[in-house]
Amino acid sequence: MSDVKYWCIRGAYRFFTFYKNREIIGLENFPKKGPVVFVANHIKSKGPTNIVSTLPVRFHIWVKAEPVDYKTAPAYVRQDYLEKELNLPRILSYPLSYPIGLVTAAMMHGIDAISVNDSDGSIINTFIKTQNLLEQKKYVLIFPEDPSKDPVDVESGTKPFLSGMCTVGEVYKRRTDSILDYIPIGVHEKGILNIGQPIPYIGDHDVLCDQLENRVIELYHDLV
Repeated sequence: MSDVKYWCIRGAYRFFTFYKNREIIGLENFPKKGPVVFVANHIKSKGPTNIVSTLPVRFHIWVKAEPVDYKTAPAYVRQDYLEKELNLPRILSYPLSYPIGLVTAAMMHGIDAISVNDSDGSIINTFIKTQNLLEQKKYVLIFPEDPSKDPVDVESGTKPFLSGMCTVGEVYKRRTDSILDYIPIGVHEKGILNIGQPIPYIGDHDVLCDQLENRVIELYHDLV
């Protein structure tokens, strides 16, 4: 059922944003089947929406816990989207945040988003769900920027990558004795995607994290 909801939500978004430019560079690097972890820059809300609406595949997306939880979604939407991204005054952001937050949480549950919360110990559930999906040869999509840090690249606004995503490759290797590929994607504000060549997990979290961060930034700048 989550797959049906995913395609319905994706189709609705494409319908209401038919005017958007959707261009893909490096499509030859896109694998015909999983398991694969895609890593991209967030670029506010544009990263997730541009990738999902442009690439016609079923992604399983890592999402911060706040917009997935019905209790915390309204405050998250108000602070992170309505005020921070749209610059709405509080007189508008507060009343809008509740209905938009509930719809956002419902959409996250509808597409069976992979909730990520490293503050309460539930991160283990994130890795278990991710591993099960990868062993089913699915596509996983991660936006690994650390929101608490300053950008490492001013032009793209990309912030330092968190290395937790690399644990996925480590666990996958241990469970399947196979090497997991990570594919970097540079997302531009105008809706252009630049897909890079796969980078395999070879056992060093820091090296892989740096490689992916640098490559995503490079792919972004290739579009400028």
